[in-house]
Formats: sequence, structure tokens, C-alpha cells
Amino acid sequence: MRALAPLLLPLLASAAAPLRPSPPASRDTHLCRKPALPIAAPPLRLRGGSAAAASPLADYSHASLASLIVSRGGWLAVFLLSLSLTSLVMSSFEHTLAQQIELAYFVPLLIGHGGNAGGQTVGAVLGALSAGQVRQADWAAVLVKEALAGLGAGSLACVAVLPLLLAMQISRHVSAAILITMPTLTVMASALGAALPFAVAAMGGDPSVIAAPAMTTLVDVGGLLAYFLIARLVFAVFGKKMGDAPADAKKGH
Repeated sequence: MRALAPLLLPLLASAAAPLRPSPPASRDTHLCRKPALPIAAPPLRLRGGSAAAASPLADYSHASLASLIVSRGGWLAVFLLSLSLTSLVMSSFEHTLAQQIELAYFVPLLIGHGGNAGGQTVGAVLGALSAGQVRQADWAAVLVKEALAGLGAGSLACVAVLPLLLAMQISRHVSAAILITMPTLTVMASALGAALPFAVAAMGGDPSVIAAPAMTTLVDVGGLLAYFLIARLVFAVFGKKMGDAPADAKKGH
């Protein structure tokens, strides 16, 4: 036993010693090991104090057919009456179209392109608002961002439509008017598509019902007016006279 004492004493001493506290875990380790608490996903809501519905999907699933007709039909009627302004614009430039019939060929193309560009922007902004990615206070930054995106997209559209102008042998002054109008119209449509959801939500309306048709109406009327005004300026640069009635039209009157 005396011979084993030197070997056993250190073992007994270490066993009797108090356990040392383990070093505290770092903050990152503690956070990583902390169990995640289940958090219920908040309902979709347009931030910034708007009066939009808490959950568009839930509201739609419980909406009756009559309420959908009333809520949409009224606004569609208003915008339909507003679209009558396009007839006023066309009649104001009747003599211009009579002199330069090539301008009329591209009215549907330009107006349709503006509606497509604005529709893309409205959808993107509504999705960002519903997901909480942007707030009402971010409207200016979103407006500038979408306008610049519209300028780039409109420039690319010019490259796409240029072969069509060459294939149709459109005159240079009309081609120049179209190529200038296209990016201008895209910027206008993108800016309206970005601004209208914020404006409608700030006024307590439903952007999903109002923003898109309002954008389409404004782009149709404003785009048509911009097209003819730009054409008038471009034609003046090329030495083409516009705005006067043709000789046969004057004789008829």
C-alpha cells in the first residue's frame, strides 16, 4: 500500500477538487443555440398608414361577385370616359395625320408599348408594397429608380423597332419621331406606374383596383399627345410643315 500511495494520492486529489465552471459561451454561440420562436407571418399590408385591406387574398376569397362588379365597374366607367380624350387629341391633329399618314401606323404600337411598360411597373411596385420591401416614405426613390429603368428599357425598345422601320421604308422624319417618342413614353409610363400605387394608397383607395387602369388611361392620352407634339418638333427640324390643312381639304371646306 505504501508503494501505491504516491500513485493514488494525485488521483484522489483531482477527484475531490471542485469542478471548474465552463467558460461562458460567446454571444454568437448563444444566439445560434437559442431555439427559434415561431412567429406568425403578418398579413399583407401596404405600409405607411394606408387604408388598404390587411390581406388582399383573404378579402378576395370572401368577396361576393356583386361587390367585385360594383368596385371595379365604377372605376372602369370613369376611366372609359377619360379615354374619350384620345378622340379629342386625334381630332386636334387630324390635318397632321392627313399630311403624314405614316404617323398613324405606329399609334397602336406606341400606346400599347406604353401600357405594357406601365403595367410592369405597377405590378412590381404593388408587390414591393405588399411584401413590405418599400414604404410610403420611399415613393421618391422608387419613382426615380423606375423612371431610369424606363429610360433604359425604352432605349432597348428603339433598337428592337428599328429593323421594322427600315423594312417598312418609313421616312426619316417619321422614324426619328418614333424613336424619340418611344423612350419618352416609356419613362412617362414607368413614372406613372410607380407613383400611382403610392398616391392611391395615400388617399385610402385600393391600388390593386385603381392604379393599373388609371395608369393606362393617362398613358393613352398623354402618350398620344406627346407623340404628336414630338412629331411636330422633329418635322420642323427636317423642314416639314405640319398643322395646316391639305389643299384638297381646304377646297372641301
